[in-house]
Amino acid sequence: VYYEYITLTENIPGSDTVNTITFTSTTANAADVVINNNGDGTENRGTVQLKNTAHLEFSNITISGRGTAGITTYTYAKAVEFIENGDNIEIKNCILDLPTFVPVVTSNNYTGIYKASGGVISNIRILNNVIRGGAFGVSVYGASSTVRNTDVLFQGNTMYDIDYYGIQAYYTNFVGIKNNTIKQRT
Repeated sequence: VYYEYITLTENIPGSDTVNTITFTSTTANAADVVINNNGDGTENRGTVQLKNTAHLEFSNITISGRGTAGITTYTYAKAVEFIENGDNIEIKNCILDLPTFVPVVTSNNYTGIYKASGGVISNIRILNNVIRGGAFGVSVYGASSTVRNTDVLFQGNTMYDIDYYGIQAYYTNFVGIKNNTIKQRT
């Protein structure tokens, strides 16, 4: 278990569409590598932040928005956050773990995969993940009706204990939203 934020703010030298950079568990078991943010639940950021990056893959790891051990009160909890632009990024076979709340929350401050407005993402693949807890499973915004996120694929994911929206998307062109299971918390 790691307690830290991972922030990538530019492309990793040598990476391209053929030579992607992969972050993965050597055992192929997502429970064997757990990345929790090291915050106290008051910092508005994802555990993994991707700002103007490309050619990345995250597979078979757990990314948690729960913060350091013992936190019970949160202002923010995000697992993966895209900032500004991103291209050719895949998140597959991961567990994105967020806290659940009493009472139910309805803010995208608590989201498994988050992309605010401003900048765009393209060629993004979210495949076969488990997203648990929070208010939103996925919340993505493009820049405007004419500057949109493009080629986003959301397939084979299981989301449960979601308080508000499974998928919220504005100004986003999807390649597909297929074969997902979304279960709101009751």
